[in-house]
Amino acid sequence: FGDLVPTMENVARQLLDDAMPLFGDLGAELVACHLTESPDREATAYRDGSVEAHHWLAWSAVRRTMAPDLTTSENAAYFGEAATHDRGHRYRLRVTLGGDRDPDTGLLAPLAVVEGATATLRDDLAHRHLTHEVPALKGRPTTNESLVRWLDVRLGDTLPIARLRLFEGPDRFAEHHPDGGTRIGLERWFDAAHRLHSPHLDDAENHRVYGKCNNPSGHGHTYRIEATLAAPYDERSGTVGDFTALRQGMDAAVEPWHDHHLDLETDDFRDRPSTSENILQVLWPRLGGSLRGQLSRVRLWETENNRFALRRKVESGALAAG
Repeated sequence: FGDLVPTMENVARQLLDDAMPLFGDLGAELVACHLTESPDREATAYRDGSVEAHHWLAWSAVRRTMAPDLTTSENAAYFGEAATHDRGHRYRLRVTLGGDRDPDTGLLAPLAVVEGATATLRDDLAHRHLTHEVPALKGRPTTNESLVRWLDVRLGDTLPIARLRLFEGPDRFAEHHPDGGTRIGLERWFDAAHRLHSPHLDDAENHRVYGKCNNPSGHGHTYRIEATLAAPYDERSGTVGDFTALRQGMDAAVEPWHDHHLDLETDDFRDRPSTSENILQVLWPRLGGSLRGQLSRVRLWETENNRFALRRKVESGALAAG
């Protein structure tokens, strides 16, 4: 970094470039490097040369989840008690910036501009009743999907927004891509044991491929699943897809594995290794069947350091890793 400013964007880019040759003999490609600089700031560099910066902010607020264009009975059908009772939320927003880095500063946007825009936004929303006390939100549905779309308009005037993700709780979020629409997501957890072992390999090869994870006694994980649903945004209700179907589908999909040994107590992995890659291959059709083709991505965390993903290619409807 003698001639390169060590911004998190430049550090992520350099790490990816330096690490890429290390994977040349594995039959796999390094596609991204994600760097956490602090709890509130991150960056991601991609193989295609692009870089993103991620800035987090949080605030607490109250809202009543309802859509002004729906009747009272329709609001109740969509949102249940949330349409008639105020609910408090601890919102967390991830602002992802894209575009070209400034060659002199190494930044996608000046930090003072980012901090100014996010601080003003927090001041306008924190400790407010979003339904009644924020003039810019009057006449809009107060769903998470509607809020994240409004946040894109609000921040997009000053920042190069690539996408926004708004958490209204620890396990649910809405995500908006200016060029790719709005999505909703949900996280679930399950505890399970397994042993990484392939019946198609001998003992020596199993040990070489899986290392200590081939231990005959097995080991356990608390798996974290994140599923994202992509569907057209409904202007009248302020919703994307069917959140209830997403929640019920995820619960039903992971229940057969919870507190079980994946290899010994389920049929899914009797004849194939219970790798996270294979878990995703089993999980996708279970979820997708209940979501009418709207499932766009499933992520699986096996540990804090190991994340796997399967996503649908928009242009072809096929599945792709990433």
